[in-house]
Amino acid sequence: MAGPYPDRPIKVIVPFSAGGGTDIIARSVSEKLSQKLGQSIVVINTPGAGGTIGASSVARAEPDGYTLLVWHIGMISSAHTNKPLPYDPLKSFTRSRSSPPPPTLSQSTLTCRSRTCAN
Repeated sequence: MAGPYPDRPIKVIVPFSAGGGTDIIARSVSEKLSQKLGQSIVVINTPGAGGTIGASSVARAEPDGYTLLVWHIGMISSAHTNKPLPYDPLKSFTRSRSSPPPPTLSQSTLTCRSRTCAN
């Protein structure tokens, strides 16, 4: 029978470079969570391919709650730009908690059959 969670350090994967907004938020939340849980939390930056490399490492990890992914809304575009993804963005992860979404800018694509600006 398993002991109380957590009984070992937790890894938090940030799929972007250190020092960016996602990293800063992950480190701030991890520090508070570590204090609350009484367990070490290690933040690991795994940048590359718009978050795909870090997300892939989490998708391959044992689903035991000891490897967490901090995602960013921009990673949604990876499903369209990095085909095929090495994971299923809808089935490979379990949402652990909802947090307020970051400010986002919506974008729409204009489909135009014209070949010149004059048209």
